Amino acid sequence: MLFQAGEYWPDYMSCVLVVRDEVIAQRPEAVQVLVDGIARSGLWLDAGKSEREYAAEFVGRYYYNQPPSLLKWALTQPLDRVRFNPLSPRRDDFELVLRLMREHHLIDKPLAFEDYVDMRFAEGAAHETAWDYPVGPGRWDPDAAHD
Repeated sequence: MLFQAGEYWPDYMSCVLVVRDEVIAQRPEAVQVLVDGIARSGLWLDAGKSEREYAAEFVGRYYYNQPPSLLKWALTQPLDRVRFNPLSPRRDDFELVLRLMREHHLIDKPLAFEDYVDMRFAEGAAHETAWDYPVGPGRWDPDAAHD
């Protein structure tokens, strides 16, 4: 590892959710449910190391087919390297990425923040709370039998 992005760009956005305009127009409630779930998951993951380790174990085994130890390292070394809040896109970040993309000829015309970012879904998720999903003895195990 040469450096951590946060050393050079504090609070950088590491990922974004992109939804097609026609999906937003036809199914805004479904988009809100998706964003709410992402917000709740982020709040749950931000709760601490045990949540991140459990998530890494689970998704490594059942979704990503990746070594859970690698995902645990990525989510916890250091613990604040990956953060899931704030959820809302920031205009300054958008404009910085846009400027860099134009400088490197990845796009050829400017994009207006308002034309590309629909803040209503992030604003709608602002009231969400973390999932109530305790980690520890007795946690849900997908390999165990359940009633």
